[in-house]
Amino acid sequence: MDPQLPQVSHLTSRRLAKSLLDDVRPLPRLEQWDELLHLHRKESP
Repeated sequence: MDPQLPQVSHLTSRRLAKSLLDDVRPLPRLEQWDELLHLHRKESP
């Protein structure tokens, strides 16, 4: 290894070193997305 090159720190090992908190957010609701799929575009003049 070339001593003049900077050391590379891999993020994966840093992420795995510290565990994440559990995600307690509710699951997203998809009803609003379904409504958006059924909207019709206005025609351009």
